[in-house]
Amino acid sequence: MAIKVALVGSGWWAHDVHGPMEQESPDADLVGVWARNPERGQAFADTLGVPYFSDFHSLLNECDAVDFAVPPDVQARMALEAARRGKALILEKPLALDLASARTLTETVDALSLPTISCFTRRFSPEADTFIATAHEWALAHTLLGIQAAYISDGLLPGGVLPPSGTWRHGQYGSMYDLTPHVMNMAIHALGPAVAVQGHAGRFSSFSITHESGALTNVSISSIVRTNGPEIFTECLYSTHGIATFDANDVDYGSVWQRIHKEFIRCVETGVRPTADIHDALAVQEVLEAVVRSSESGAAIRISEL
Repeated sequence: MAIKVALVGSGWWAHDVHGPMEQESPDADLVGVWARNPERGQAFADTLGVPYFSDFHSLLNECDAVDFAVPPDVQARMALEAARRGKALILEKPLALDLASARTLTETVDALSLPTISCFTRRFSPEADTFIATAHEWALAHTLLGIQAAYISDGLLPGGVLPPSGTWRHGQYGSMYDLTPHVMNMAIHALGPAVAVQGHAGRFSSFSITHESGALTNVSISSIVRTNGPEIFTECLYSTHGIATFDANDVDYGSVWQRIHKEFIRCVETGVRPTADIHDALAVQEVLEAVVRSSESGAAIRISEL
């Protein structure tokens, strides 16, 4: 039996990714859409051939799971409502715009043992699997040193792919909150939990993470660099054994989103934890908070002190 899924959001990411993902899945029955803008939400629901719900709570009455494609502050608030109603959750990154909201949502999910998946897109690629498996292999040989990572794009420049106005990405830490989760989820999976962060966040963010393993990750982030070509998302793993590289331009995103939805369905049906869930999202949220605090204080921030 197909799982009944509600879709929250009607923006470009809902149109381009989440809506098609739900429509194309043989294991999902898309039962309706809710959006902050009723006219746009109705139009989007019409294109999907499903009802538009002006009342979110009424939509929750019709579904088993909720797929979120809204800004992180909206997601944190509405996902908490859905979780309290016992719904499984497909979550975007970052989980929230503040650590307290992310922790509250995670605690609620844990208390109710709810299935979740977090859409760290590139992490669900075979290229990421290979990169992380290599890191684990080298860790066993005690040869790991660290990762040099960069996510650089022109998404917020005129003509870029991101919305030109009215978006959380344009805030002081917007690029850092938008791009860092992809980088750090992979780095944490490769090198282990983060324990300390130091660096600067802004129009061009640069920071360093110390992992529990003793390895280091150095990160550069910006959405206002004219790349004159594809965006740059690379992670280079260094060890005394050699160098391994992940390049997001090698990823087949169609296959990635199919995998995300299949893993979510399996998680709902069997309880098997997916490649990335809300706990992975919370670990990244802690790093985001630490980067902001380090940027504002100039000091290194320990994750345990947040």
